[in-house]
Amino acid sequence: MVPGFMRSRGLMAAFLIVGLILGSGPPAWAGFKDVPPGAPYAADVNVLETLGIAKGYPDGTFGVGKPMTRQEFAVFLMRTLGYEPVAEGVQDPPKPFADQNQIGSWAKGAVNLAVALGIISGYPDGTFRPQGTVTRAEAMAMLVRALGFKKWAEGLGEWPKGYVEAAKTLGLLQGITGPVSDLIPRQEIATGLVNMLYATRLADDKGNPRTDTSDPDVQKSALIRYTWRQAYQRGGMLVPEPLPAVVRATWSMAGDWVPVVKTGPMPLGLYRPFAMKVQNQIQEWSGAATVEIWDGQGNLYVGNPGSYIQGNRLLVDITWPTGTLWAFIRDGGKLLAGPLSWSREAVRGTLKAHYDWEYSSDRGYVYQVFDVVDNQGKPVPFGTIKGVKEWNPAGEERVAYLTPNPKALGDTILFFNVASGKGGHIHLLTFTSGPPMMFTLDWPWDVKEASWEATGETRQMSGVTYDLYGLKDSQGNTIDISKAVVEFWRPGSVMGWEKVRSPEAGLLVEQTVPAGDYGTVIRMDDGTIYTAILRIQK
Repeated sequence: MVPGFMRSRGLMAAFLIVGLILGSGPPAWAGFKDVPPGAPYAADVNVLETLGIAKGYPDGTFGVGKPMTRQEFAVFLMRTLGYEPVAEGVQDPPKPFADQNQIGSWAKGAVNLAVALGIISGYPDGTFRPQGTVTRAEAMAMLVRALGFKKWAEGLGEWPKGYVEAAKTLGLLQGITGPVSDLIPRQEIATGLVNMLYATRLADDKGNPRTDTSDPDVQKSALIRYTWRQAYQRGGMLVPEPLPAVVRATWSMAGDWVPVVKTGPMPLGLYRPFAMKVQNQIQEWSGAATVEIWDGQGNLYVGNPGSYIQGNRLLVDITWPTGTLWAFIRDGGKLLAGPLSWSREAVRGTLKAHYDWEYSSDRGYVYQVFDVVDNQGKPVPFGTIKGVKEWNPAGEERVAYLTPNPKALGDTILFFNVASGKGGHIHLLTFTSGPPMMFTLDWPWDVKEASWEATGETRQMSGVTYDLYGLKDSQGNTIDISKAVVEFWRPGSVMGWEKVRSPEAGLLVEQTVPAGDYGTVIRMDDGTIYTAILRIQK
């Protein structure tokens, strides 16, 4: 699938032929002896040759009709992804296969990297079988994994149905025919690899691929884009934008945790910054730089342009599993890549709203209570907690309040001030044993703090005497609440409405209300919400 338009193999082939016939300069491709210009797969094979992916046999042929071995496929795939220079430096396998010594020296790096990325795996008997040949289903599975959609594909059905359905959705099967269980000929592998160059690599928040080709982000995510260039006076030629050369880099930790509290392409949470070095020089990136981060199981953690980059630092989620991550930075014409050794620093937990807003006279604010549960959904025992930290939407560290849940002894609840600020909040618990646990909360309410002021005025209504209180914002300006709804709490309960009225710009409180501090929430008719403590003195 071509970003912006459906890929047309016939149109591409026509453009290639026109370019060769009309061009007055050197031909775009030298061509293979066994690839006729009019063949339906000619354009795909020629693209691979132009990019240096397909180099052919010494006799000048591509091998049309022949199957491809697993080690050959690994080499083709790493070249297509632009990872060949990285693969050359990966001479040690993640876990040696029983037949490791049977893998050709020319393919070891590609096989090792493909295995490390989770794109290719071995067999239950511990072998890799480098000389084994590839079926259509196996080829499609490896292409789908290379695009980062392994989990999604496996959720579509058992082998090989899930991967075949995924390949159809991603456009990988366009131009490929025949039973999926049969061996795939080399020319169809060329077609599949070119399809992969065009395919989306972006996923939605559920892990499903984003395939809307009118979406600029989807267009940018493709490995390669084609442009029509007027190369000669007598005609044009469709030529590929070359994949950038890969620069080998190393990653090193570069500072304390960074809180990400604004919603966007990155999940709320704490991140560890890493700097990229090339020949011991820290690299600077432009504002247009993009990043990809893969784990060793073939999961594409990050593939969104512009995300996970802060200045010239790469941000790694502290809850990602321990292992080797492969991080790639694309910046203009450069592609920098290298392995990043990572050790998980925390696990994620969940905050579940326990009941509606209430008022705490002890803490002096209106609050929401959340149950604190671990990543298995089990309550976190209060007695196991060693410490707690909180970061607000401004990225400032603040005090958080935890306490045992009186309704379920031994479980932990969090008291959250409703006026803490709209946006992302991060809480980190440390325990007497085990890793820290991180909790995130995207608070939807923009609750502003205000204050009540006794005016000294009273009102008589139906034989009842009321004191009048005015509401002022944080700048001391009077707020007209004649059309507002006021929620009025004693600690732990909602007070009866007959005690509180708001028929005018201020609040009328019956004089029989006992002295003390009361929590209030004022909901204005324009949607604005204020919270204020009403202090009644006798």
